[in-house]
Amino acid sequence: MSKHISLQPLKPIETIACGTRFWILEQPVERMSGHNPAIFTQVLNRRYFDLVSAALAADPSGGLCTFHGATTREADLGITFLSHAANAAIPEPAMLAATQIALEKALAQPQRPGRLRLETPSGLIEVLYRPDRPGRAQTKIVNVPAFIYGINYDLNVSGVGHVSADIVFDGAFYAVINRGDAKLPQVHNLFAASEQVCAQLEQMETIVHPDRPYLCGVSRVLWPMPPRHRDADVRSHVIEVGEHTRFVPNAGLSARALHRAVMGHGLWGAHQKHETVSGSLLDIVGECPSVLAERPAGLVTFSGSAKTIGPASFPAS
Repeated sequence: MSKHISLQPLKPIETIACGTRFWILEQPVERMSGHNPAIFTQVLNRRYFDLVSAALAADPSGGLCTFHGATTREADLGITFLSHAANAAIPEPAMLAATQIALEKALAQPQRPGRLRLETPSGLIEVLYRPDRPGRAQTKIVNVPAFIYGINYDLNVSGVGHVSADIVFDGAFYAVINRGDAKLPQVHNLFAASEQVCAQLEQMETIVHPDRPYLCGVSRVLWPMPPRHRDADVRSHVIEVGEHTRFVPNAGLSARALHRAVMGHGLWGAHQKHETVSGSLLDIVGECPSVLAERPAGLVTFSGSAKTIGPASFPAS
């Protein structure tokens, strides 16, 4: 495999999923050898910085998806999500958008009809679809295995008070805040509060994925928010802490679903309506309870579709 990324002309395709616009590069890039997936994502973010910036200017909640050849026998195709985020996790709506193009353009030959397996930096996701209507109907996506890393981390956050946090993995590690009687900070104070959460957790424990050691540390904080949509069960704000602390739209949906299934008593197999940043609803289910590295785990599935709009309206680099 090449050590360099292809410099072929870029023609991103605009799609809409869950009310958010995403741009998909139909032409697969060459997978770099000798680098773990997290570093590969960072390299692509730098390589396509201007293109990703143009996409985010058009829709700050979206991003850019690229494909590459799979590096494992289990996968049919590789996928990477770019949004200038430090983390390589792929938001659920972006999975729907990328899947639409992969099936519509027949970018891979699935090993089994009706099942497309995509290699992501965090593991394999499985896309179930009707073989006679690829790219033209709803798909069901089985996300990477999610698990509860730890619970009841006691924190004292200035301006919020005493809270506890549970650490959940769904492609990235999230500190899911259990506020109890503590007050919810105003949105403009979430950044400072999230930085305190991550700093305190870092002092308490070194957090590493049991099978993928390059996935380590908690840099995302999930704050439960009151739903605005009358039919929604769940709404969240996710803050990514780093050199440039930022709001991460549509992130952590699977983490919240698994957390509710494990901690919510009776929610295994229940359909949970998660409100996305655009106000649309995504039906997510935590199912198949299991154990991963002696920790509560399970699979999170969601169903939906995306709409192909056409070539990007902004200039490609």
